[in-house]
Amino acid sequence: MADEPGNGHAFGALLRERRVAAGLSQEQLAELSGLGVRTIRELERGRAKRPHRESVALLTVALELSPTAADELARAGGQLPHPERAGASGRSVCPAQLPVDIPDFTGRLTEISELSEVLAGPSGGQERAAVVICAITGAGGIGKTSLAVHVAHRVRDRFPDGQLFIDLRGTGPRPLEPGEVLARFLRDMGVDAARVPVDQEERSAQFRSIVADRRVLVVLDNARDSEQVRPLLPGRPGCAVLVTSRGRLPGLPAPRLLDLKMLDSADARALLEGIVGLGRASAEPDAMAGVVAACAGLPLAIRIAGTRLVLRPSWTISTLADRLADHRRRLAELDVADLAVRSTFETSYRALGASTGADGADHGRVFRLVGLSAGPDISLPSACALLDQGEQDADAVLQTLVDAHLLDEPSAGRYRLHDLLRVYAAERAAAEETAQNRHQALRRLFGWQLSTLVAASQVLEPGRVRLEVATSSRPPMSFETFELALAWCEAEQDNLLASARQAAECGMDDLACQFGIALFSYLDLRGRYEDLVAISQIALASARVVGDRLRETSALNNLGLAFGELNQLDAATETLTEALALSSEVGGRSAQAAAWGNLGNVHHRAGRHPEALRCFQHTLTLARLAGHRSYERTTLGNLGELHNALGHFDQAAIICEQALAMCREDGDRHGEGFALVTLAETYRGLQQTERALATYQQAHDLSQQNGAQVWQGLAQLGLGDALRDLGRAEEARAAWQEALTLLTELGSPEAQEARSRLGR
Repeated sequence: MADEPGNGHAFGALLRERRVAAGLSQEQLAELSGLGVRTIRELERGRAKRPHRESVALLTVALELSPTAADELARAGGQLPHPERAGASGRSVCPAQLPVDIPDFTGRLTEISELSEVLAGPSGGQERAAVVICAITGAGGIGKTSLAVHVAHRVRDRFPDGQLFIDLRGTGPRPLEPGEVLARFLRDMGVDAARVPVDQEERSAQFRSIVADRRVLVVLDNARDSEQVRPLLPGRPGCAVLVTSRGRLPGLPAPRLLDLKMLDSADARALLEGIVGLGRASAEPDAMAGVVAACAGLPLAIRIAGTRLVLRPSWTISTLADRLADHRRRLAELDVADLAVRSTFETSYRALGASTGADGADHGRVFRLVGLSAGPDISLPSACALLDQGEQDADAVLQTLVDAHLLDEPSAGRYRLHDLLRVYAAERAAAEETAQNRHQALRRLFGWQLSTLVAASQVLEPGRVRLEVATSSRPPMSFETFELALAWCEAEQDNLLASARQAAECGMDDLACQFGIALFSYLDLRGRYEDLVAISQIALASARVVGDRLRETSALNNLGLAFGELNQLDAATETLTEALALSSEVGGRSAQAAAWGNLGNVHHRAGRHPEALRCFQHTLTLARLAGHRSYERTTLGNLGELHNALGHFDQAAIICEQALAMCREDGDRHGEGFALVTLAETYRGLQQTERALATYQQAHDLSQQNGAQVWQGLAQLGLGDALRDLGRAEEARAAWQEALTLLTELGSPEAQEARSRLGR
């Protein structure tokens, strides 16, 4: 279709009228449109019979004309309405560039709904106030592009004037320059190549003009940063932009940001099942779970694993699960055709740059060292010790890694590596850090964790004999209150357990045995006796490696106590008998007192009351000779409990009140909870039921504040008994139910007592 002949004078007159109505001079219109002042003058004088389509489009935007007024100006210039829709051949140009949608796209229902709603815009013919910009960010391989394409296909009908798509190559060695992209967009929208401006700013202005009154969806995949994206944004409502990037894109104007997370286990399994087939997946549910776990929710890894199974029909799913079970070869296994998890991580890692940032920080080194720690996450203070950096410097570089999606920040000041990224970071550390550097970094971390753990334990259990002497070049944290010490231990418990194991694995047995001993107070307080068994066994083995017989004795005592609390009485007796013999050899009264006391508890549990009484008497004598009030007050509590079992309630009351007074005087809140529970039981034996009820409640409340779930559960168990004695049956059952929940969670043998009371 040929352009209609134009009337230069009619166009010039109309242009002048619109300019004057807008209150603009010729110079101002020239500046706004990007055209020359001379061009504006020539057009208004009617010397151009048919102005260029691009010039009309630029003037339309500069004058902010309505669609009707724009059509009128275009007709006066001898052009069709919205001439920018016609290409050089005169055909209508409506780009439809979206890649094919993934047929087995799985999960992300919330994200799909949110993005679709924002991009589609308001219903009922309402106009947008501005161009909508949605940014999907996330780690490499997490499925940003797949999600963007999937959503774009869902909403494409809302953008009838076209859908533009381009890979900006932001993670590659040569990201596309905005000018290159604009030139392509202009050609795709129908602009003759010869009429594409040379200057990037002019190209950007021309692009905005062409799409000004159109509904176009622009999908910018794999963006490097905001600077690459900004020149590609439309300027008027009606269009929408969907960007994907591994970076945070902080410089975009008011984007709707979606930070994509790993797939949950259900969606991950569904994705793998969709690839390998329902029949094959159903035949090996355990192996499916193993493969899904190894892929850790990363869609790229799951797709690679599924593809490998499809390409290897002779393999069972168990075959692949076994190959992925070894973390040292996991990344090598997650590689098929042109897809590889390692190369995806490599791209992000190398993008850290040389690897020193503008702030002088070695970002690559920080990533490598953080990957050395076996804990599930790392706090900022722990990272400072690991990296040997000040808090401000460490925080700055860790935030850079978060922005690059090489590190997660699940809560402020705590950082976590995705499981597969941890494997990659450890690979890079092995390749780029010397063994000495790796050893020193871990020793800094372990030393600081241990010194801080000792400081916390001294607050949790004042006066307990300490054998931990590890020092750190970085001052440990201090704790002014019981609550602060407990909160730190709660936050770090899994990291501390992991560090104890890792220290032993790395040959740092001097630190490993100290970890096992220092963790006793917290694990005993929380009733985590299975963990105490495991960590005490590590401490015992490490103490024997370094030949430290005193710490060996302490580890045996802790191990025997834990066996006893788990009702493994034979193992407890054997272990504590060994501890008693060894403590007699090394001559430590404290160690002997601990062994006698723990052995007494085992005898008590076994119903051997005379033997228990003799053990506690030995403990009390040794504790007083050594001047150890911690052991003395604990033993008094044990004696009170024993006298309750023997029915000697008057004697038990005297002993329990003495233990309670010592605990309060020494600030031992853990021991105070034990003393209160025992004293409440004494009051029940004395038929002082109301007094027992009040004391059980006091013990429950204190233990709940302290996080001492064992005493909280036992207090609730006794509270139910006292309520039953008072005829308050319904309240009693509620108390027993809470006790059952608490004690079952801990794996405590006393949970059976709660079940019996509930008739189960």
